[in-house]
Amino acid sequence: MLSVAGTRTATVELGVAVVPIQRQHPVELAQRAFTASALTAGRFVLGVGVTHQHASPRWGMTYDRPVDHMEEYLRVLHALFTAREVDYQGDRIGAHLRLDIPGDVPEPTLLLAALGPRVLGLAGTWAHGTVLWLVGPQALEQRIMPTIAQAAEDAGRPSPRMVVSLPICLTDDKGSARSIGSDLYDTTYGAAPSYARALAWEGLSRPSELALIGSENELERHLDRLADIGATDFYARVFGTPHEVVRTREFLVARARSREG
Repeated sequence: MLSVAGTRTATVELGVAVVPIQRQHPVELAQRAFTASALTAGRFVLGVGVTHQHASPRWGMTYDRPVDHMEEYLRVLHALFTAREVDYQGDRIGAHLRLDIPGDVPEPTLLLAALGPRVLGLAGTWAHGTVLWLVGPQALEQRIMPTIAQAAEDAGRPSPRMVVSLPICLTDDKGSARSIGSDLYDTTYGAAPSYARALAWEGLSRPSELALIGSENELERHLDRLADIGATDFYARVFGTPHEVVRTREFLVARARSREG
């Protein structure tokens, strides 16, 4: 779908966040990513991650040693993205081949969903950065960014891209927006161990408490703080009433245009 969108756009970046690695071999995913990169003129971003443990039974998958699985997967993807060939055999994944990819097809941007120190280390070592969901500013500044930045430096790679995704709502009724956010996010994400850790780092108890809610000035301050900490991108998850969704999108478009200028 993004490949189709890429042939009908000229400047917008197109990406997925995140593709669970357990569902397909990295060679297959690399082929798809290169196709998308070719058809979007290099504007394609691939986000990958391990699925949540509670989702594994839906696909008949095991969830043992997910970080080890991710490391092997990234080694194959990185080799294919940078050299178009791979000769690697791990405990779970092996690949020994060369992709017939034209030299002018850009390398896809690779982001890794990461929270724990080992996975952040993998993101800094093998990917272009990380894409995060429901992570607050304290965790970003004190735990996540220093870890991934050090891993990238140790690997001789550029400063990592930091894509921060949070719910956002421009509203005059914070109480109502909090209630909508609670219905949307607390049940779905509240029980997941990874998000529970991220909440604990902020001293919060519910995922909806991380949502950015308020007036234009309040949202500007929230987004400025994320940028000052080191977030390179804000991936907006807009929510609220239909009217609030329209207002929030208009606010984000205006902010993006003002920063481009």
